[in-house]
Amino acid sequence: MVIASPNWNDDERNVMAVRDEMSTATWAARYRMITQGPLIGIESDPIRWSNETFPLQRAIMAAADDPDVSSVVIMGPPQAGGKTDVLINVMLHALEHSRVDVLYVNANQRKAADQWMKKIKPAIRASDVSWIIPEDREKAGDKHRRDMTNGFSLFLAGAESVANISANTIPMVICDDVQAMPQNMIGAGHAVDVASSRSKALPETSRTLMAAGTALGHDDYLHRLLKRSSHCKPYVPCMGCGRYQLLSWDRMEFEDDDPVEARKDCRMRCDNEQCNHRLAFVELQDMLTRFVWCPRGQSVGDDGRLLGDAPKTTVVGFWWNALYWPFVNWTTHAVQHIEAVGTPERELDFEQHILTIPHKPSIEEGLITVSDVEERKQEDHLWGTVPAEADLITEYVDVHDRFLYYVVRAWRQRDGRSWLVDAGTEGVHSGKDDVDDPQERDARVNVGIRQSLQEMFKAEKRGWPTCGPGGRILRILNARAVAVDGGYRPNIVHQSCQRFNSALRFPKWFMTLGRRGQTIELWPAKPSRSKKSGVLYYPINVDELKHILRELLAIPPGEPGEWSVYSNRDLEAYFRHLVSERFGEVTGSGQTKKKWTRQKGAGPNHWLDCEVGNIALAIACGVKLIGHGYARKKREQKQTPTREPFMTPRGQPFMLTDR
Repeated sequence: MVIASPNWNDDERNVMAVRDEMSTATWAARYRMITQGPLIGIESDPIRWSNETFPLQRAIMAAADDPDVSSVVIMGPPQAGGKTDVLINVMLHALEHSRVDVLYVNANQRKAADQWMKKIKPAIRASDVSWIIPEDREKAGDKHRRDMTNGFSLFLAGAESVANISANTIPMVICDDVQAMPQNMIGAGHAVDVASSRSKALPETSRTLMAAGTALGHDDYLHRLLKRSSHCKPYVPCMGCGRYQLLSWDRMEFEDDDPVEARKDCRMRCDNEQCNHRLAFVELQDMLTRFVWCPRGQSVGDDGRLLGDAPKTTVVGFWWNALYWPFVNWTTHAVQHIEAVGTPERELDFEQHILTIPHKPSIEEGLITVSDVEERKQEDHLWGTVPAEADLITEYVDVHDRFLYYVVRAWRQRDGRSWLVDAGTEGVHSGKDDVDDPQERDARVNVGIRQSLQEMFKAEKRGWPTCGPGGRILRILNARAVAVDGGYRPNIVHQSCQRFNSALRFPKWFMTLGRRGQTIELWPAKPSRSKKSGVLYYPINVDELKHILRELLAIPPGEPGEWSVYSNRDLEAYFRHLVSERFGEVTGSGQTKKKWTRQKGAGPNHWLDCEVGNIALAIACGVKLIGHGYARKKREQKQTPTREPFMTPRGQPFMLTDR
């Protein structure tokens, strides 16, 4: 128990005082003063924060307080949504009341420092907790750190380098302007992932990540994070019929060819076709007093109650557009829209910054986006398990000197429906860096690859559980076929596959080599022999297999042949591997031709190679990929096979046709 000394001043008493439980919203209403914004004007005195004035923000602060929420995602319009103010509320509540360190990250160090000087520091000084910051503290010590008088610190960091974000273990991480952050920090992933790792050592109930920004691209990190969250949207009632609805620009009515008339009147049609009422801006304040945040998968009844099952997630997301901002009249937006029409850049700016709609560019032929892959998550499919409806498993391994990359995929034989079982790495612990002799280094790498492949063999031999209703294990399923890429150290790979097959009843370990731009089978009837090393291998047409992968990813969820991944593990790195290449025109040596190439700035493609290899194995094992475009064309036109059938590793025939 702390006993206050009679010699302590008021600040010292505040530091040592026992804290009662107080929500961020209650704390903000009691202590927070607003220094900027539409309610202040220019050179006006600060006013106290009001949760009634900013109704959308109260639920965001409640989510930040909830110990069951790991991340809070905010996507709203710039300068018209109160995102920064709500972040400052959470930040100051954590520093002053909860007494924890806070990491604040912006797009770069200059912007982080600018936010400190223009928004965060003035907010602290104007509020009733100004005692926590001394006048000259920022002049000394670490330029990224602001030490408060109560013993806790605010770390200000820019996202341009990992070193800026690196700090002590911090329970509260706030990432602002996420859309402006680098998508991939070299060797570390997205800046938000790097920042959130600062809190990973703490229990999940003791840490919170907040990521805020505005709309950028459909494949932008913030948009993908929002789609994985509860993705709450604000529904307001029509003041005529009472039906709850979103404020949507496509229902806005105004004189679209006359800015002067548009400035006089701008109203929104009710979402209810039977209602003749037109929603007006003057009604917005009343509508916001009765609004409801509605998560994805649910709907709002006429009485304002949520209907349906809430999404099961610890990531809570909030989205809104500028039409909900009660300080800018809808007529202003109407004039902006009229002036933007005909200018693509201004039209895009209106969509992103007023309507908060991420830009979705026209998809190039063969381009797979992260969103395309991420949408394949199936909530009831878990890592390391095989659904009961799967018939067989394939596994593909890509060999490198430091890691073996592998993908295990389950298939339903009749239509090609598939599930990702595991995508991971097996370390090659060779110790080659401990020696200088080149021959010794090579020898150690060879030993490391052999040992790592042996571990892969043991894991495959253990198999994977097939789960039925309620997670009950029905059986253990082993891989029907396993292939190892022989592009690196083919002799070692071939020897390992031969050794593994000698311990099995029938061969199922194969060495493959990818071949590009050649007219070869996806899985040939007989292996080829390497002219250089003399070992046997199966050449596979990786270009054609990448086209097939693209077609499988295009199958809508729920349709036969759907391609999906598990939902209970982080797959960000795996997704990025799968989108690392594009198919398009390439000019070289005076000729232009189409081919698969690595996208500019893309990272590795090892798990892409593994998925391509798994498709080849599935075809070899007799899986009918009915979602594959050429197979579909064959069914529709009833083509006659033009090639002789070849045998799969299980002795089954598989027929290929010309394109």
